[in-house]
Amino acid sequence: LEGLDVCECWLASTYLRDGDTSRLRRLSAAVGEALSTTDVADRRRNRCAFDASLPCATELSLKVAEWPVGMAMLFRNLGSLRRLKLSSEEDDVEPDAIPPDTLWQSLSSAAHLEELKVRDLPELPALNPANIPPASLPSLRRIAIRGCRGLLEEPATWAFIAALPNLTDLDVDATASIMSIAASAVGTVRAAGDDTAPSGAKIRRLSLYGHFDPGVLGDARDASDQNYAHFLSLCPELRELDISNWRGCDCTCLAALPRPELLHTLFVEVASNVPETDIAPRLGVCGHLRRLQVAFERRRSGAVEGIIVPLAEKCALLRTVHVKPPATHPSLALGAAGGTEWTRRRASAGEVWIRSMAIDLA
Repeated sequence: LEGLDVCECWLASTYLRDGDTSRLRRLSAAVGEALSTTDVADRRRNRCAFDASLPCATELSLKVAEWPVGMAMLFRNLGSLRRLKLSSEEDDVEPDAIPPDTLWQSLSSAAHLEELKVRDLPELPALNPANIPPASLPSLRRIAIRGCRGLLEEPATWAFIAALPNLTDLDVDATASIMSIAASAVGTVRAAGDDTAPSGAKIRRLSLYGHFDPGVLGDARDASDQNYAHFLSLCPELRELDISNWRGCDCTCLAALPRPELLHTLFVEVASNVPETDIAPRLGVCGHLRRLQVAFERRRSGAVEGIIVPLAEKCALLRTVHVKPPATHPSLALGAAGGTEWTRRRASAGEVWIRSMAIDLA
């Protein structure tokens, strides 16, 4: 058997516990006993499912119904693994029991791991460098962690992230608390002067996700521009940035980028209290922007003339600007602005302005 896609927890768990997994390359399954199981002996036996040896597995996508009693780590012999995805079996329902602190230890042998995605598992332990040396994961380039407050609020996790030698893509929840912890932990790693893994030096794409309310992450609070600024100041190689925030961003955090001229793609939700006249100067610090998506809480009549035109003067390479929602009175006379041609197209929940650049062949 080389591939297995199942949704019944008992079937996946039984196979992992009793079947021959030595040639399995891909597994997409819900794992762990059903939450209704009351037999303690059955639950203890299920720890064997997570102790399976998977030497040929390249992709694991697991929806966890329960962390079995007595489990020590997440599988063994993961030397071929390239992609690992973990999530809760049911949205907004945490798996039964609490996973052990040693859960991630088996990843220390996953030298070919390229992508790690974790979602809606708030009780996960930290990705601790003491258990998983970052240098043992030279291929890990993308990490996405959402709905895992316990994992992201551990300084050890951020020390691990900061020391990964080739991480380029990071997508995380960004509460005020998480951003503060992240900036402090990453800053400490950088100050230590580890020449083999300079903190933040490889991150080129960063997504900071907000939109928290009391029903999602308890008392979590969206980060402020000051929270963002402290973390962005540790990202000298950033090329793409996505900031989603329930209350909006005032864009002053962009000035903290060590090398703002490297940023070419930006998505930002702008706070409702930021005057249109302030937006272009704040975005314009990224002078080599090519693609911009800017979202507002409500329609703005001057979004086109007040933002795109002055921003295009600061960013000569700017080609596309996606405005959400569309302006209440979009100007169709923008074509002559700045000596270049702009055309408007309808887009999902907004409008896209595309700049045509003249080429001088003389």
